[in-house]
Amino acid sequence: MAAKVTKITVFILLLFCLQSYGQVNYSFPNLRDSLNPDTTKVDTLNTVTIDTLEEYFPGDDSVKKDTLTPTANVSPSGVKSKIKYTARDSMFFDVVNEKLYLYGDAKVDYEDITLTADYIEINYTDHTVYAEGYKDSLGNPLRDSVGDYIGLPVFTQGSEKFFSHTITYNFDTKKGKIGIVTTKEGDGYIHGEVVKKDEANNFYIRNGRYTTCDKDTPDYFIQASRLKVIQNNKIITGPAYLVIEDVPFPIAVPFGIFPSKSGRSSGIIIPTYGDSPSQGFYLQKGGYYFGLSDYMDLALRGDIYTYGSWELDASSQYINRYHYTGNFDIKYSYTQTGDPEVPSTFSSSRSYFITWNHTQDPKANPGSVFSAKVNFGSTSFFQNTLSTGSEFLTNTFASSISYQKDFIGTPFHFSADITHSQNDQTKEIDLTAPDLTFTMSSIYPFKSANSVGEQKWYEKIGISESSVLQNNLTTYDSVPFKSLGIASFANGVEHTIPLSTSFKVMKYFTLTPTLSWTDRWYLQSITEHFYGNTDSVVTDTVHGFRRAGDGSASANLSTTIYGMYNFRHGDIVAIRHVMTPSISFTYRPDFSTPNWGYYNTIKSTNDTPMTRTYSYYQNGIYGAPSQGKVQAIGFNLDNNLEMKVKTHTDTSEGTKKIKLLESLSINGSYNYVADSLKLSHIALQGRTTLFDKVNISASTTLDPYFHDTLGQDINKYQITNGGKLGTLTNANITCSFNLNPAAFKSQTTTKGTPDELAAINKHPNDYVDFKIPWSLNVSYGMYYTKNLASGVTTPETSQTLNFSGDLKLTPKWKIGFTSGYDFVAHDLTYTSLTFYRDLHCWEMHLNWVPFGSHQSYSFQLNVKSSILQDLKLVKKKDWYDNTIP
Repeated sequence: MAAKVTKITVFILLLFCLQSYGQVNYSFPNLRDSLNPDTTKVDTLNTVTIDTLEEYFPGDDSVKKDTLTPTANVSPSGVKSKIKYTARDSMFFDVVNEKLYLYGDAKVDYEDITLTADYIEINYTDHTVYAEGYKDSLGNPLRDSVGDYIGLPVFTQGSEKFFSHTITYNFDTKKGKIGIVTTKEGDGYIHGEVVKKDEANNFYIRNGRYTTCDKDTPDYFIQASRLKVIQNNKIITGPAYLVIEDVPFPIAVPFGIFPSKSGRSSGIIIPTYGDSPSQGFYLQKGGYYFGLSDYMDLALRGDIYTYGSWELDASSQYINRYHYTGNFDIKYSYTQTGDPEVPSTFSSSRSYFITWNHTQDPKANPGSVFSAKVNFGSTSFFQNTLSTGSEFLTNTFASSISYQKDFIGTPFHFSADITHSQNDQTKEIDLTAPDLTFTMSSIYPFKSANSVGEQKWYEKIGISESSVLQNNLTTYDSVPFKSLGIASFANGVEHTIPLSTSFKVMKYFTLTPTLSWTDRWYLQSITEHFYGNTDSVVTDTVHGFRRAGDGSASANLSTTIYGMYNFRHGDIVAIRHVMTPSISFTYRPDFSTPNWGYYNTIKSTNDTPMTRTYSYYQNGIYGAPSQGKVQAIGFNLDNNLEMKVKTHTDTSEGTKKIKLLESLSINGSYNYVADSLKLSHIALQGRTTLFDKVNISASTTLDPYFHDTLGQDINKYQITNGGKLGTLTNANITCSFNLNPAAFKSQTTTKGTPDELAAINKHPNDYVDFKIPWSLNVSYGMYYTKNLASGVTTPETSQTLNFSGDLKLTPKWKIGFTSGYDFVAHDLTYTSLTFYRDLHCWEMHLNWVPFGSHQSYSFQLNVKSSILQDLKLVKKKDWYDNTIP
């Protein structure tokens, strides 16, 4: 017993001396008397830190004299940095062999390395560490009830993490050996039997597997006898072959290279191959990707078909966080169908399309914003090339490039725009370049800077100004742009200066008088004359600056009337009706009289003289000053209807408002100085939202006059003969709603990163949201038009019901649909079905258009990870394959 006490005393004194020289720092609660003389056991250990330990403990029964002095240098072969370690269960110090044993949730920290395992052994003689997990009685790794290994070593260095059965690591050489390892490298996982690590952090793996599946037993992997992992660069394999569900693919490759760099990197885009009955064998979407920088990339792709068709595509994304983000895409294609030797079946076309989206962060440059949304190209592009359903159904494309500048601290605002629109049906293109606008918001020149109390009526007088310059071209896509000159553009400047005020009249009425003047500036005008003794009119263009203006004065009187009906019984508390009537008076002189100089009257010289009045500015972009005197009374009545009902909960009772009718209005005017047709057409509009989900809107126009055989109005009211209010000239009603579980409850939506959102917005069809179990979008529209002036008595009508949505059949299956019904054509509209199956690390897509001109299908089975995006199976039939040459 005395020998044991002596040993322990020497042990403690030695630790105390070493601690005094700054070599070893220990902290532990107790030592047991029954410890073996050659070992020391510490239970429930706290954190222990070791700087350097060259001479640890003596062997046998003697104690080697410590020759360290306060000024002694540490041996170069010692551990260079602090080692921190903890253990939940117990810790053993082997005095003889200079080893430390950690049991139960053991953890070692050394520089940027963290090692955790059930068992860790530190050898201070050769400066190594060994770790392993729980083992059964046969020495094999132990699994829990669900089959997962217990307490396996986890080796973490920087951003790298390894899961293995055993790990040996040398602190000096920074080399290691890992047995049966699993580690994540980039978007993939590496499994290996034996792994060695060198001082450059490169890993050498024997009998390795590379996969993007995160299962312990992956669904698929690339098997290789040797792998080398170069950190943050690439993974290189020797001879390798593909294994799916433990079934090896019969074809092997001599080597493989997989990029593992963080961020963008350049590389080849593998094309999709296949066979099209109408286009021949093809390679699609192949090319090269340029990772230009962390802020911009460029992808060059192309399609080629053996029958002669081809397409080129250049796309790019760019982002400067907190400044701007955007993308652009340029496509050019040549489509050829039929046999060139048989002209009756052969056709070819060239088309192009350009898209560009640019968004500036509002905080990047306060007061100044630049944005762009461009969709421009051949109107037949999506009919001649592969396209999605939404692209094929879109018949109008619009573009806008805009710069806006607010002069902060002033009422001035400037904007410069380039706008464009084109119609697939009419082939018409409308381009405005530029569209410059300079505005001044209302200022109040008579407002006192130190006014106290209620403002005087003249202090409310406000004046504003707007100047607009436009240069517009209307043409067709069949006309080459290079053949269009400056004369093809219509341009001009329009200045508008309104002066207005508002004040109360008789307490309950609001009177708003307004004066307005509009001035138009043109660089060209026209003159007309009859050709010889005929009735033919010749129009000549006159170049030079000319101006023309017109103005009006008006006053509007409005009020608000409230009506309330309260219920004494039931859940309905009250119904409120709000009416907003207004009446206005407008005066405008006749600007076609000779004293204004805006109009001219010509007379033919033939046997039956004919007169014609025209304006010098009638072909101008802003038109001519108004013709005819106006002294009109206008009327408008708007209605709103709401209901208040009781709400019942388990803890309290309350009330809530329900919208019955958001708006129902009727308006028109009466010009009592007109020689005929004094009453205008009557317009009615209404809108409401039912159950906060169903949006309904409707509008109609009534013509109160009788018509002649040509459909022209005659000065006779229909109501005076037969009691009919008028003829319905146009009407429409629309109804739409969007239903999904989120519509019935409030929830917090988790947004992705800016990069993720940009990718989803660019390729919305590539993403499936399993968080929403179902969704349904329904829209109904009915449109009625009767153009009486054209002489056509049969009205034009259209009535369609469109619906789309998706349904999650199981946690892994989801289907989507888009369709509709045309009640006039008595046929289904464009219909498509989509099927998606989540296969863990794989996914399956099936897109099917079962009928119609774009009847087609596309099946794809692919790996989810982008790093192996070319590992896929594709089978499809495009819409143009329905007609085989």
